[in-house]
Amino acid sequence: MCICSLHNEKGKEIESAEGIVSDHAFSLLSVNEIEHLGKVLRLCKIRNPWGHKEWTGPWSDGSREWTV
Repeated sequence: MCICSLHNEKGKEIESAEGIVSDHAFSLLSVNEIEHLGKVLRLCKIRNPWGHKEWTGPWSDGSREWTV
């Protein structure tokens, strides 16, 4: 199993505008490369084991990127 996290220099949890919480561990489920609008993108699928908060930025569930 692989894990990833977002480090915060201030030493406390901070939630990004897109729903990622700093200094939490997330499970790395998969990594994929896709071509989208002429560009190669690398996407990482992560899981929040805490069970709350969810990514709301590009490529999130229901985002417009899935339909373009």
